Amino acid sequence: MIWNFELFAVEDTVEVGGQKIITSRGVTVGKSAGAVILFFAGYMVIAFLGRRLQRVLVSRFGVNEQNANVMRRWLVAVFAFILLVLTLNLARIPLTVFAFLGGALAIGVGFGTQTLIKNFISGILLLIERKVRVGDIVEVEGVVGRVTEVDIRSSTVLGFDGVETLIPNASFLENKVTNWTHTSPQMRRVLRVGVAYGSPVQAVSEVLMECAGRHGLILNTPEPVVLFEDFGDNSLIFALYFWIEMLPQVNALKVASDLRFMIEKRFAEKGIIISFPQRDVHFDTGRPLKVHIVSDAQGNLGC
Repeated sequence: MIWNFELFAVEDTVEVGGQKIITSRGVTVGKSAGAVILFFAGYMVIAFLGRRLQRVLVSRFGVNEQNANVMRRWLVAVFAFILLVLTLNLARIPLTVFAFLGGALAIGVGFGTQTLIKNFISGILLLIERKVRVGDIVEVEGVVGRVTEVDIRSSTVLGFDGVETLIPNASFLENKVTNWTHTSPQMRRVLRVGVAYGSPVQAVSEVLMECAGRHGLILNTPEPVVLFEDFGDNSLIFALYFWIEMLPQVNALKVASDLRFMIEKRFAEKGIIISFPQRDVHFDTGRPLKVHIVSDAQGNLGC
C-alpha cells in the first residue's frame, strides 16, 4: 500500500561479539504522516494547556497579564521543540534522516539562521537577567516607550504616541539602552514657567507648590521642589520639580498639562503676570526724522 511506500532507509552499524552488524530502518509515508498528525495533536494540547496556565497565573498568582503572556509563549516554544523530538522517536524516525537537509541548506540559510539564533538567545538572556521587563519604559535606538512583549525573536515597544515598534532582542544587549523604570517606577519631571519682572517671587513659589500638592498623581515623597532658576531676558524663570509614578495608566504629558492649567488659573487670581517677549525701541533724536507721505491708487494718504 502507499502508506508503506519506503521513502528512504537509514543504516545503523552495531558491533556484537567483535562483529559488525548492519541494520536498516526504512522511513515510510505512513510513518511520516503519523508523525505529522501526532505532532499537531500534541501541539494543540500544549497550546491549550498554555492558555490555561496563563489564566491561572493571572487569576490565582496575581501575575501581570502581559508577563503571563510572555511566559506562555516561551513555554509553548520549548515544549513544542521537545514534542518534535519525542514524536520522531516514537515514530522510529531517526534524526539522522534530516542530516541531508542540514548539508543542503547550510550555505543558503546560514546567515539568516545566525541572526535568528542570536535574537533567540538574546531573548532568553533578557528573561533571565530581567534588565528589561514587560512594563518597563525604555529608550533604545531612538525609540522611547513601554515594553509590552518580549517575544522569541523581537520585543515590542509601545511609544507614547501609540505606535508599536518591533526591536530585535539582540539590540537590547548590543546597544546602549536607557531603562527609565528599571529599579523604581518613580520618575522626576520638571515644569518651567516665566513671570514678569516685579512679580512677588515668594507668592510665585507658593502657588507652584500649592498646585503640585493639589494634583493627585504627584507624589508627596519625594516632595516637590520649586527653584528660582534664573533672571531671563524677559522673565523671572521658576522650575517646579516633581515626582510621579510611571504606571501604565499614568501619562506624564497629561500631568504636566493639568499643572499648567492650574498654575495659569492661580496666577490670574493672584495678579501674577506670565511674561512674554518684550523689546525696547530707541529713536536717535540727534537729528530730525524723515517723514515721507505717499498716496495709494485710491488717493489715500499714508506715512
